[in-house]
Amino acid sequence: MSAASKAVGSRSFADAGKQLAVVKQVMVDTQEFWVSRNIEDAVKANRDSIARIVEVEQAFAATPAPAPEGGVTLLRSIEARCKVCHDKYRERDAAGNWVLKGV
Repeated sequence: MSAASKAVGSRSFADAGKQLAVVKQVMVDTQEFWVSRNIEDAVKANRDSIARIVEVEQAFAATPAPAPEGGVTLLRSIEARCKVCHDKYRERDAAGNWVLKGV
């Protein structure tokens, strides 16, 4: 998400879209983790995040692309969906990386 934010700040929406594709793939790759543990709110947050990423990717690919401020707003809408799960199931380690809480 940080790389996508930087790309939006420089009006490089194509690069932002590439970075969002990476974030989306991580979300897709983690779906089974939550499904296999039957943690419904995390499954929903994961699906909601993916759906919003797809919407934002489409907005970034559109012509004309959003203004940088609009791009930042769109990224924040993704972050808000990710935050639902992060607040409950993730925490930062000593290096500042996101890690799972005891799930």
